[in-house]
Amino acid sequence: AITLALGNARNALEQHDGALALFDSILVTQPTHREALLARLLSLSYLRRHYDAVRAATQMIDLGTYHIGDAYYWRAWNRYQVHELPSAWNVVEHATKLMVNTAVYTLAGFIAYAQRDLDTAIDRLDRAYRMDNTNCEAAWTEGMVHVDKEQWEHSFARFTPAARCLGAEAKAAREE
Repeated sequence: AITLALGNARNALEQHDGALALFDSILVTQPTHREALLARLLSLSYLRRHYDAVRAATQMIDLGTYHIGDAYYWRAWNRYQVHELPSAWNVVEHATKLMVNTAVYTLAGFIAYAQRDLDTAIDRLDRAYRMDNTNCEAAWTEGMVHVDKEQWEHSFARFTPAARCLGAEAKAAREE
């Protein structure tokens, strides 16, 4: 438990190499420890070791039970990072069936936008923003999709709250 907590703290401090070593040390003796597997997956993702992260996510999915939705999300996220868009899309759509949150719908919107499926991108990004109106990225990106579709009123309707949201984030960051 201490090693897991220390690894999570290192991930939070963006010391992902050190975190990864800690999670790997847990997995030597407990190879199916789901919390360590998920945390290891995050470390690999943040280290931009995308193919290793995909393998780690697949391992979690194959084990079944705990954190399956997270494993699908991170597998899709890593596939998106290496521009394997059709695969990323299939995986993220599966993730949306297992967990419903703003992050998974934002990622689905990004992937749809990258594939130029603009209507689907708008749908997913709108869902993400409705789930969490502090999701600045979803609002801003949806505005960009509307610009691509030359839907100026709709883009303005998303850029306005996105600008307020980003302003609030900047203020919070300065205070922090």
